[in-house]
Parts: sequence; structure tokens; C-alpha cells
Amino acid sequence: MRTRAFLDWLFYPLARSADLRVCRIAGFQTCPPSETGDSLPTWKSAIQQTRRSALPLEALLSVLIGMATLTTSVGAPAAAEFEGAQWIAPPTGMATNGACPVFRKEFVLDHQPRWAWLRIVGLGDFDARVNGRRVAATGMNQPWSQYEKTIYYREFDISALVGQGTNCVGVMLGNSFWNILDPPQGRYNKHGPQRHAEEPFLLRAEVRFEPAAGNTRSIGTDDTWRTADGPVVFSHIYAGEDFDVRALQAGWDCVGFKDSAWQRARLATAPPGKLEAMTFPGIQAFERETPASVKQPAQGVVLYSFPQNTAAQLRVEVSGGKAGDRIQFRCGEHKNAEDRLFGGYIVGSDLVTDGQAFTHEWVFFYLGMQFVEVTGAVPEGEANPGKLPVIRRLELVPVRAALAETGSFNTSSDLYNRTHQLIDSAMRANMSWVMTDCPHREKLGWLECSYLLEPSFLYRYEGREWVGKIAG
Repeated sequence: MRTRAFLDWLFYPLARSADLRVCRIAGFQTCPPSETGDSLPTWKSAIQQTRRSALPLEALLSVLIGMATLTTSVGAPAAAEFEGAQWIAPPTGMATNGACPVFRKEFVLDHQPRWAWLRIVGLGDFDARVNGRRVAATGMNQPWSQYEKTIYYREFDISALVGQGTNCVGVMLGNSFWNILDPPQGRYNKHGPQRHAEEPFLLRAEVRFEPAAGNTRSIGTDDTWRTADGPVVFSHIYAGEDFDVRALQAGWDCVGFKDSAWQRARLATAPPGKLEAMTFPGIQAFERETPASVKQPAQGVVLYSFPQNTAAQLRVEVSGGKAGDRIQFRCGEHKNAEDRLFGGYIVGSDLVTDGQAFTHEWVFFYLGMQFVEVTGAVPEGEANPGKLPVIRRLELVPVRAALAETGSFNTSSDLYNRTHQLIDSAMRANMSWVMTDCPHREKLGWLECSYLLEPSFLYRYEGREWVGKIAG
């Protein structure tokens, strides 16, 4: 458990992202972590609790200042953190540009826990589930970092997802900046920031819970976890993501799944970076966007055009066709007068179907884009003599750091208002794990951008923790 204080206004500089390991201060207790690891008491809780305790203002100020000065080394794991978890990896010999692994573990609870939470690091990125339910809205959950120096771990409140009896944790891993070798020829790549990881995929996780009896226990990763190839058959931070529905094993993340054909996880050497708790907002999915138009610019080609550029994940609902049919998506931000995509960073993404109705959304990949060109499928309602898969719906799901909106801009001038909306859209598109220079061809965090634009972002969004992570 952790209690963090964010001392606003006068107190904020004293405790910027302070990570305080205390159990009770001024009459309020720590809370279980949430999905973002950010449901812990804030200074506002301290004020409310202190008011209920009828403490004088001087006592409150002492508490707040004390909370700022009782800081341990920020983010450093306490002895109890990951005490029962080891680093694990898939069996040796996995291809870097091949299928990404999935892991699973069943465990038994003899009590209904009062609190339960999942603490996890998944390199390069992870999509975690408990009893078949995702713990986050996207698979973009592992913060980018200078991995040799710092690796962040996440905490998710899973109290509502587990219960007395047998439970199951499932984790799907993908690539990110952790391991970005050159992709196969023909796929887009940003040359320059390539990074080779000795272990392309690493997982360390533990389920910690507090049973009704009050004894804290945990179940962590070890070589009893089972692993297999997953349905994400290609994952690259620049070159896109391919998904084969035929490789998705129904119920793999649920109790009772038969995993006898799976292999034991392999114990792996710990990476060099220091583990730190994530204390800044995660990536959040926002309201889906629908296309403004759907056209057929060429035989067998369908162009979905959206109102504006968006940093998003592709979501598609498909039915029909036959098992093994391949739908190809080409995504970009430029089209010519003939309604065809052009430019140097068009990103491809394939979906291989199993002949059944299916809804798919990119798991680990996102892209700044406005246009999606589709081949190998037809829109619903269109002629389909080749009996191809049918796209019932295609949408973009905006994804960005979950920074709360704190400021707004509105004038009597429509021109000024629309100019602000345009700039704000560009800001949102670059709110990732860092302030990116662009959400498509580079996705890099240049410190000059952060230095110059921090005031603009903070006028509009509560970004102090986010900027603190960037500067740290």
C-alpha cells in the first residue's frame, strides 16, 4: 500500500509526485490501488479527513508538510513488493518479428478478499486479464522509459474481479520501444531509434490480496506459469500490428481452460533498470470516431475517411468470409485527388479471420491517421460476389494519456475557437507516455518540445505528474 500526496498551490513544489509509504496520517488510511494506480488519498482527502477530526489549521499544515518530507526514494519498491514474483519469459527461440506470447496462471483463494490488486511489469507492453476480463481499456499499459535506467510497474485494483475459489490471470505481451528491430521489408519503419533486447518479452507480476482474516498474501510469476503463442502475430511500435483470429484460443484467460499443450514459462534474468511505481496517468481510450465517408476509389479498394487526424487504435467489426481470409488495412494521413493514400509513412495492419463474426481492436499499436484503406473485404450492404469478409463497422478509438481537463478556451470569435480546437487536437494526439513530436512517423519525446510547450499543456490539462515523468 502507498499513500501519495500532491500538495497543490503553496505545497505542490514540496511534494511533486511524492511516493509516501505510510499507513495513517492525520486520521486517514491508505486505499487499495486502482486501475491507474492512482486512487490513493490526495491532499484534498487529508483536508476532508482533518476537518472531520476537528484538527486546527496549524495541524493540517504540519500534516501536509510532513507528507512532503516523509518521502522515501520515489518509486523504489519496498521489501514486500514483488517478493513472490520472478521474471519469466517464453521458451527460447521465439522469433522477434513472430507471434507474441500469452501467459496464464490459475490460483485458489480460500477467502473472498477484501482487497486484491495486480502488480505487473510487461515488456515491451502488456494486456492483462483476470477471469476473462481486461484490467484496462487498451493493451497500451507499459510506460515507455529509458529501460536501462528505469522500468515502471503498474498496479490495478482487481478486488471486483476475483473471488473465493479458483481464479485465473492471463497476460498477453507485445512489442514496444523495448525491442524494435527492423520489421520485414515493405513495412514502414523509422530508422534510428532501434533497440535490441536480449529478452524480447519479459513478465513479472503478482496478485496481492488481503483476505477477510487480515493476512496479506501474494501469488507471483514463476516457472509454473504456462505460455503459448498468442493471436498477435506481428507487433512493432512503427510497423503496425497483425492479428490472426484463428490463433485466439477461446477461454485462455479463464478458469478451466485446458493448457496441457502449453509450455512452462522460463525463468529469466532481471533487466538492469530500477523498478519504480508508476505515479502518472495511464493511457485511456476515448469516444469512438466514425468515418465521414466511405468510397471505393479502385476495384477491390475501400477508403474510410475520418473528419480529422487522430492518434487512435483501429476497431473493426467483421462477419462472413472463410477461415484464413486476410483483410489488409493501410493507414495514413494523406490522400491524393484520386482518393488513394500516399506518403512515406503509410502503415499496414492485417487481420486474418476464422470465418466467424468478430470484433477486433488493435491491442498494443496506435497511430496518428485520418484515412484507412481496406482490401480483402467489403462494407456491409455492398455487392460481394467473391464472398469476402464483410466490414459491418470500422471506427477509430482515440487513445492518449488520461490527463484531466482543467482549463478551457472560448471567445465570441468562431475563427479563434476553431483555431483553438485545431491546436488542442494536435496536443491531444501527442499526449502519450511522453509528449511526442508526432503520433505517426516518429512517436519520439524531444525534450525541447516538452520544455517549450509545458505551459500550454498545463493551461488546458492537469499534467504535472505527466510532465514530471518526462523530466525525470
